[in-house]
Amino acid sequence: MSTFEAHNLFSVRGKVALVTGGSRGIALKVYISSRTAHECEETAKELNALGPGTCIALPADLQKYEEIGSVEALAVPDHETYAYSASKAALHHLSRHLGGRLGWEGVVSNTIACGFFESKMTAHTLATSGDPLLASTPAQRFGKPEDVAGTALFLASPAASWINGATITLDGGLLLSGAQLRREAMNRMSKL
Repeated sequence: MSTFEAHNLFSVRGKVALVTGGSRGIALKVYISSRTAHECEETAKELNALGPGTCIALPADLQKYEEIGSVEALAVPDHETYAYSASKAALHHLSRHLGGRLGWEGVVSNTIACGFFESKMTAHTLATSGDPLLASTPAQRFGKPEDVAGTALFLASPAASWINGATITLDGGLLLSGAQLRREAMNRMSKL
């Protein structure tokens, strides 16, 4: 049996993963956590019905720990999100620190830095400024739950066993589009 076969590279059999923000539909064999206990339990119930494996809900308010990475921490934003950007940069560094400390025990720690995804948090921004944001994203779409789920599955699989302390940018190329294009998009957005 070759270790290069897809089912060997991406199997999460025997792995334990904690996916924060998990009540929004990230579907892996994992423990999931979110602030809303009811939604977390409902998502776990749905995932368990799909099988195979087990999904365990761990409702917890991790918001104060800023558990989800963001592209806001990877470049200097051209808008005033000072505390948010700094807290996300701190999270990315914490993940690297944990990777260095826990790597000796076989535990890896990585961060997914998300760009724009449709969510409760981004609903207003996308409703009022979605077109310019979309225009500044080379992939010409916003992120989907499957994008995060696929990235999380990859990071939890043997295919990523040599990755530790990394921040994976998941933004459809937004950061690659350049500051000038982003500024132009933000200017168009401010005139709406």
